[in-house]
Amino acid sequence: MKRARSLAPLLALTCLCTSAAADDLRDALRDYRRSISRPALYLRVKAIEALAKTRDPKALKQLVRRYKRPEPPEQHVRYLVAGVCAETFTGEEHGEAWAAWLAKEDAREDAWLWYLGQRVRARYAGSAPLREAIADERLDPFLRAASLHALARSETPAATLEAISTLLAAGGPEVKKRDELERAVLVEACAAALSRCARKRGTPEFSQAIERVIDQLERDDLLARTPWVIGRRLATTLGVEELYTSAEAWRKLLAVKQANQAAAGTPGRTRLRSVALGPGRSVPRFFGIEGTGSRVAFLIDCSDSMLKPLTEEEKEEIKRRPVTGSARRHDKRGQPQSDPPQGDPPQGDPPQELDELSKQLPWSRIHSRFDAAREALKLSLQALGPKMQYVVIPFGKYAELLGDGLALASPRNVQRTIRKLDGIQAKRGGPDRPHGTLMGYTNLHGALLDAFQVTERGQLDEAEHLAERGFTEGIETIFVLSDGAPSWDDFEAVDRNDQDLDSGDPETGKAGGKSATLTFYGPYVFVNHLLRDVIRLNLFRQAEIHCVGIGEANPRLLEVMAEVGLGQFRSISSP
Repeated sequence: MKRARSLAPLLALTCLCTSAAADDLRDALRDYRRSISRPALYLRVKAIEALAKTRDPKALKQLVRRYKRPEPPEQHVRYLVAGVCAETFTGEEHGEAWAAWLAKEDAREDAWLWYLGQRVRARYAGSAPLREAIADERLDPFLRAASLHALARSETPAATLEAISTLLAAGGPEVKKRDELERAVLVEACAAALSRCARKRGTPEFSQAIERVIDQLERDDLLARTPWVIGRRLATTLGVEELYTSAEAWRKLLAVKQANQAAAGTPGRTRLRSVALGPGRSVPRFFGIEGTGSRVAFLIDCSDSMLKPLTEEEKEEIKRRPVTGSARRHDKRGQPQSDPPQGDPPQGDPPQELDELSKQLPWSRIHSRFDAAREALKLSLQALGPKMQYVVIPFGKYAELLGDGLALASPRNVQRTIRKLDGIQAKRGGPDRPHGTLMGYTNLHGALLDAFQVTERGQLDEAEHLAERGFTEGIETIFVLSDGAPSWDDFEAVDRNDQDLDSGDPETGKAGGKSATLTFYGPYVFVNHLLRDVIRLNLFRQAEIHCVGIGEANPRLLEVMAEVGLGQFRSISSP
């Protein structure tokens, strides 16, 4: 009896908790089902998040069905459902459901789901199911690559290195039988996974894996972009500033590193680019940041807040920016060296001096943030080699290509783009826009979608992270400049205001009054959804992303975006 009495309060509490959980699930399911036909994606995603927060297996089943039969916009509903589920249904009790979900959705277009799902599975099941998927030649290569990316994020470097070495083993059929795109996706995934195992440098397992990655640079069946991707990842892995695209150069540098481990650099981002570019090509630069590759996108914030005047401190910050790449070694013909130095590369920042482009800025014409961005962009475009390709994407409430898409950086094309830039003029504003209006809100996500969708032969319609033309004709380096947090996206919709929300100005944050209906923005104004989609966009494409924040820009958002793209982040703001 004593035992029964001691358990009674606990049993009562358990019953109360179970009842409350059931009520929460019932309420969330009711709201979720009502939301499916709502015009506003914002409201639909809110209902998806509320249902997922119950963490009930029944809720997960509902969302798995939603993934299978999404409503418009179908692709993004699937991306969002998968992302929300991966952030909430992470317990061991959800393991079987995740395994069954991936088993049923195993087409190439499910690669993003596989990356997210395999990361969850690794938390409770270890590396075994991931390694099994990576080795399974029956699986689509994108699913195998997604599993390798997930394995590398699971903090199991030994298993990751073993998977890399096995996948790239000499004579291994896993890579050799594939076409160029499929081979590139697997090889580039190996290079990316290796970069997350840098702390194992010096071990036999690491040496074997990195040597097999370097060996891939000798293949004659690589996509043109693949040596750049491998070079960036190797530089990050070894903690050096040099970037090479030849196997011989990396072997020499690796030998130096192995002979002098005590002086080895720490894992980091590349800054100096010692790679032979060939005639007509150049190192793309913007606000003192160097990029790589020959197809470059410039994403320029043209929201109304970009009309704010630059402070004197911000002007000085632009002028005194150190030159990235100022210490590069050149041969007697002025070309970057293709061989590494005989000895460990110097560590630390390059010498402090004015950015060469900033010396040329017409400061008498620069008054606002937009003035600075536009004039710096003009100089960057004019410095591109004529065989380089570029696209400029201004973004405000909407993002748009400034021109027809990727263009050769010929003098004629560059001058045409400059004329269009000069045609972007401010209009008179009101009390909330004392400096005038430009292009409205800040649609950063829309600009990123445009950058990943643009190719030499026009825009991709969807699945830009998987489409073959994105790999063979798409952007290799992205420069982003913004002065604020995202305030709009491409998924706006008018819907009834049944949540008693205030209207307001997303750009300034000023609240408005009540209204029976509202124009809702979509989910990508929220940092968690935006950053997750940046990872999706770049998981396989592996473009280099550099970010410049000016004024009150969200530094953490831009910094993480740059980390995703192995790029640099630069902040230009007053103290």
